[in-house]
Amino acid sequence: MTLTEQAKQHLRTTDIKLKDMLAQVGYVDQANFNRKFKRAEGLTPLEYRTMHRQTESIFID
Repeated sequence: MTLTEQAKQHLRTTDIKLKDMLAQVGYVDQANFNRKFKRAEGLTPLEYRTMHRQTESIFID
């Protein structure tokens, strides 16, 4: 699993702060991660987390 895939899993399933989550998966440069993530996903990491949390709550309700 790539670092980005690990980060996406954490974003969907935890409330860990982004900087702490990146340290857990081994990514040290948060600004660089944000740029790469947005380029790949079309959303910032926090937008991704918010979108997936809203989507999950729709299916749970």
